[in-house]
This record gives sequence, C-alpha cells and structure tokens, in this order.
Amino acid sequence: MIDDPLNRLKSKRGSDLPQSKLSEYDVKLILQAVAERERLRCQANEMKNKALAEIFGVHERTIEKAVAGFTWSHVVGDTI
Repeated sequence: MIDDPLNRLKSKRGSDLPQSKLSEYDVKLILQAVAERERLRCQANEMKNKALAEIFGVHERTIEKAVAGFTWSHVVGDTI
C-alpha cells in the first residue's frame, strides 16, 4: 500500500468500524472517569491516615481505630 496522507482520511475509525463496541461518547466518558480517578488518587494521598494524624497531632493508629469504629463509635455515621 502506498503511504498516502489522504488515505487515512478515507479509513473508517472509531464507531464507524463494524467491530466497534464503544462510541465516541463512551470514550469521552471513560477518559473523564480516568481523569477524575487520578484527581481523587492525588487527593487521597494527601488524606492518608498518616497525614491526618500529623494534622491532628495524634498517632496514626489512633486515626485507624477511629475510622474502623473501635473508638469513637458513637460518632460514626454522624455528619457535621
């Protein structure tokens, strides 16, 4: 096949292909979801138990016990 720059414009792509299971809209949603996941992952690193323990001046295990409900169980589920 001759490498013709215009040939790629004639080729079917994406949802125009008969074997395609996704649409362009689906791919946009997937890319947005991945971007959101990465944003939350970065945010999650800032909110690890160790970081929270440093903020509140307690041991990391204190945060772990409170989150697990071993301590402060009367507060679990309450909203601010």
